[in-house]
Amino acid sequence: MAGKRRSNKPFSICDGRGQIAARYSTLWHAHMAASAWCRQKRVSVPVRKGCKIVAIARPIEGGRVTLDWGDAQELAL
Repeated sequence: MAGKRRSNKPFSICDGRGQIAARYSTLWHAHMAASAWCRQKRVSVPVRKGCKIVAIARPIEGGRVTLDWGDAQELAL
């Protein structure tokens, strides 16, 4: 076989070292798993599509999780 075979699971969540922890076929499954992982480990968990980070699950106070999609514009001060 010539070249890499394309995965049918394009979305993944990564651990603290940036290595892929699990792969998912839909964004919904990936962000649900990232939210659960973030709630358990209390660390930020990126959701990737290939090499691009599409969202980051971040822990907030009270054991809750917020999903940062990264589409908000930075405010110029």
